[in-house]
Amino acid sequence: MDFKIEVVVVPVSDVDRAKDFYTRIGFREDVDFSGPGGFRTRHSGRCALRC
Repeated sequence: MDFKIEVVVVPVSDVDRAKDFYTRIGFREDVDFSGPGGFRTRHSGRCALRC
């Protein structure tokens, strides 16, 4: 069997700082959404083939 993690929720106090960190270590930004009341969500992915 081949198991993969699909979703990992990582709560942070500074979204922009976390975004910079994950970008530096090779994650790509897929979604960055800001909603009402200061709500913000991001989705990042990483190429499994190191592309």
